[in-house]
Amino acid sequence: MVQTKLKQERSRKTRAEIITAARKEFARWGVANTSVDRIVRIARVSKGAFYFHFDSKAEAVEEVERTILSEDPSLSELELFTRIQTEPNIRLLVDIILNGRS
Repeated sequence: MVQTKLKQERSRKTRAEIITAARKEFARWGVANTSVDRIVRIARVSKGAFYFHFDSKAEAVEEVERTILSEDPSLSELELFTRIQTEPNIRLLVDIILNGRS
């Protein structure tokens, strides 16, 4: 009984770490530029652990979206998309403007 609860807690914590890492990496690099390898490296979990909790990166994206919406249910679909997808593009644009980099 105690071991089962410990396993459940460890599993919940692992899932949360994956979601947190995915959210950070999606915000930093965008969904398309974030690989499962990057997520598991940041979360410090195995790829097997990722796929135990999520069938695909798309499923992880959906969970990140649910997490963001649970924190701010008033977000529109466009605002949610913007939070996940465009930050890397904005950073790149600012970098180009300020530093002349491409």
